[in-house]
Amino acid sequence: MILRYKVPLEMMRAANVLLGGIYTKNYYELNRGYNILMTVAKLFDDTNLRKLWKATAMDQNDDTSIFNFDPKCINWSSYLVNTHIPAAIKYANNQKAKARIA
Repeated sequence: MILRYKVPLEMMRAANVLLGGIYTKNYYELNRGYNILMTVAKLFDDTNLRKLWKATAMDQNDDTSIFNFDPKCINWSSYLVNTHIPAAIKYANNQKAKARIA
């Protein structure tokens, strides 16, 4: 996530300093959004799902083969970076556009 979001954000900050601060407002808005998303990413937890997976695995039922929800199969960092965060940003942009129209 750092390479995809934080590095370009810091490059924007450096360019902003070189250009005399004309993009200060944009930088602070984007940095605030980044910090909020990082907080959400830290809160994203699958502990209960892991406990449920272990409990069903101990039962020796066919439930584990029918309901394959092993959280180890999910690449969470890839999901957050490539799916969740871009979707949240798109949703926020759509909400801003609707607010401008209204």
